[in-house]
Amino acid sequence: MKQLKRISLLLFILLPLSVNAGWFGSDFSADAIQKGPDEKGSRGKMYVGKGRVRTELEGDNGERIVEIIDPSLKKGLLLFPVRKTYMERPMPELQQAVEGSDDGNPCRNIANAQCTLQGQELVNSRNSDKWEIRSGNSVATQWNDAQYKFAVKRVINGKTVMEMKYISNDAISGRYTEKWQAESVSPSGTLMRAVQWYDPELNIAIRQEIAGGHVRELVNIEVAPQPDAMFTVPRGYTKEVLPQH
Repeated sequence: MKQLKRISLLLFILLPLSVNAGWFGSDFSADAIQKGPDEKGSRGKMYVGKGRVRTELEGDNGERIVEIIDPSLKKGLLLFPVRKTYMERPMPELQQAVEGSDDGNPCRNIANAQCTLQGQELVNSRNSDKWEIRSGNSVATQWNDAQYKFAVKRVINGKTVMEMKYISNDAISGRYTEKWQAESVSPSGTLMRAVQWYDPELNIAIRQEIAGGHVRELVNIEVAPQPDAMFTVPRGYTKEVLPQH
């Protein structure tokens, strides 16, 4: 099921800045592109309407696949237009957390966690809200940007696992963005670096350059309401069962 994983990768690789900052801002449509260092890549479409997300991509076998994420329903839909079938799957916890809240509370929609606001501190020259997060035996500290509410630093059990640094204001395809440098450490200890361009109107990073030559971005962005029908299963589709792993 590699093609199913690739859909979510393309969509959510552009969202790190949105986690815990609330869901999207303005409704919009865009072309979604990802390229590797060899310049080969894939292209799809992305639609956002009332917090719901529709992503259209071509699977590994050439079949068109549509993924719909509706945070209010806590589930995702996979549509296969050629076969006129669809599947349902629960949203992973991270995707549920992206729904966020206006106060930036990291514990919103995260089960069995407790968050305590501990005041404000300056992190990388940005005023930030400091949160303590307790889940089981794990204790984490997270600093959310006071203006945008997304995480700019996260420390788990004394180790920094994520940090964001504001670089400058920038413009991409005529849109105002803010350029940020991101560093994160994977569970295996691998350090990952990226540069991201955050669009405050859309509340999303619309471009990301990852060390090694990987680029993911949204282009041809059009801000406009999207029809409700785009985020539901069309009539005549038959439900399939998602394969178990």
